[in-house]
Amino acid sequence: MKKLIFILPVVILTACNPSKKPDKNSEGANPIVNGGAKPADSTTEGERLISIYNCSGCHNLDTNKTGPSFVAIARRYPNGEGVAENLAHSILYGSKGAWGTKIAMPPHNNIRYNDAVKMAEYILSLRAKEREDSLNTVR
Repeated sequence: MKKLIFILPVVILTACNPSKKPDKNSEGANPIVNGGAKPADSTTEGERLISIYNCSGCHNLDTNKTGPSFVAIARRYPNGEGVAENLAHSILYGSKGAWGTKIAMPPHNNIRYNDAVKMAEYILSLRAKEREDSLNTVR
């Protein structure tokens, strides 16, 4: 019995092994969310995550719904260091009063921080895409 008490923690620690790094293809691997593979472009991944987490229930791409459009969000935030992380914080913990006093964005505890950053990067990329589209429009 004493031997079992000593061996059990060793087995548990070996199985959990927090110092073991995941291989490059299993970073945050969740077969339901990202199929176990990391896409080449985080903005593409962000767009996919927005679809998976059903953000379109409150947001549209370019028209306001319950919440502001993704393009309006992109226009509001300037380029700069830490902007995606700040927007990810709003995704995770919600916000109130940023877009008026009537509607608050609820917290989203089911979203991982890294996923929220990818979603924010995608949203912020829409500003550049909008500019590019306006330059390519024939008048």
